[in-house]
Amino acid sequence: MKNKWVNFKQVQGCILGDIYANQLHVSQESKEMVLHPTDLVLKIIDPSTLNFWYWRISWFEDEQSNDHLIILEQDTPEPLKYRSE
Repeated sequence: MKNKWVNFKQVQGCILGDIYANQLHVSQESKEMVLHPTDLVLKIIDPSTLNFWYWRISWFEDEQSNDHLIILEQDTPEPLKYRSE
């Protein structure tokens, strides 16, 4: 079970740099802003080294109504269209 949380621990103290999505719907509920993305990719920045990487986030619900979070670490925001400068 501990191995499943290794990726979460490596981002402790890091900065969320960018949010990439094909569609990003924003709504306000009470005093909170809620994001409803499709094809979500997050840019994670390590402030001590300025290294960065991307997490492609997806999820699904199985037949028993259990939610599953899937995180794929990658070097670019693919498969989303992007420009590199």
